[in-house]
Amino acid sequence: HVRLQNRLGIPSRIVTPAEIGLLVPALRLQGVAGGSWCAEDGFLEDCHGVTAQLARRAGDSGVTVLFEEAGEIRPISGGWRLRAGEREVSCRRLVLAAGADTPSLGASFGLRLPIRPVRRRLAFTEALPEQLLPPLVVAPERGFAGKQLAYGVFYLGWLGETGEEEELDFLERGLAAGASLLPLLAELPVRRVLSGVYDQSPDSRPILGGVEGCKGLYLAAGFSGHGFMIAPAVGQAIAALITGEADPDTLAPFSLQRFRVPTRPEDLTI
Repeated sequence: HVRLQNRLGIPSRIVTPAEIGLLVPALRLQGVAGGSWCAEDGFLEDCHGVTAQLARRAGDSGVTVLFEEAGEIRPISGGWRLRAGEREVSCRRLVLAAGADTPSLGASFGLRLPIRPVRRRLAFTEALPEQLLPPLVVAPERGFAGKQLAYGVFYLGWLGETGEEEELDFLERGLAAGASLLPLLAELPVRRVLSGVYDQSPDSRPILGGVEGCKGLYLAAGFSGHGFMIAPAVGQAIAALITGEADPDTLAPFSLQRFRVPTRPEDLTI
């Protein structure tokens, strides 16, 4: 991973246990052989604020933003029609980017998508005034990912969850995995658990670009937990594809066609 990142200009590097101890002194390093680290990485806590600001900036540029529940989609002559709440919206081009709800919207006009909803949870602890875990720490072999937020709360996930476990089981395993690196997590009270849904694709990569036989339709879904991180690049790529400013082959590795699934019934004419 580090070699690939370096080839792409990302200054990540391999760090020794001693270096890890300097970066995060609170970590228990028994059994740790090393890790990877990038000093330029960041972490965004206010995701809602960012999306709200994007919507405001879009509005300033003349974009109309409708906060409506998307319903049935159907092809019409020269484009698409979408039911949005009590109204219908017609357009020449439609980007289907509804996360785990994308398959059901696609199914409304016969499009089959290999995306399934996968439940994921995060636990949030009581706040501590001392900053002990400022970077996001991910230990795949132990099934742990966690970070201390700006206001002192630790958030942590158990990477081994399937979404079917009871909440208590999720907490016990997540805290045990975290405590193997940061022992105080074994005693720190958990104040809440939040659940969410990944739109999981079969190969954990997003499905991006146009759809064969569906002129004017574009997909941006199946992000498998990485959507917010790569959203700016995806938005630029889809916009460039729609306006003809990008080579269609750029997104070919992420095409729906890689799964070789029927996109629609044979009698669907667009």
